[in-house]
Amino acid sequence: MSTCTRVDILFQPVSPRRFVAGEVTYHLMRGHRIRPFIGGGFGKMDISEDVSCAVPGCEPVFNPTGDFRWGRQPKSAAAGTGKLSS
Repeated sequence: MSTCTRVDILFQPVSPRRFVAGEVTYHLMRGHRIRPFIGGGFGKMDISEDVSCAVPGCEPVFNPTGDFRWGRQPKSAAAGTGKLSS
């Protein structure tokens, strides 16, 4: 029978999170007071963390340790109507 060893893992942030985002909209029916619009957006988020074991000596059980980077690339869509003021 095999036994399972408990390993506590620490994730420590090593740098601030970085966000980059942008969005584009396009208004249809130019020249009208009320007009529809469509749009889309994109972004990127990067996070860096230092991964280590809470108990020294657990590296043979848990590998990898060291720098760990991960990120996300969210996307968005928008649609609606806008009213031109004066």
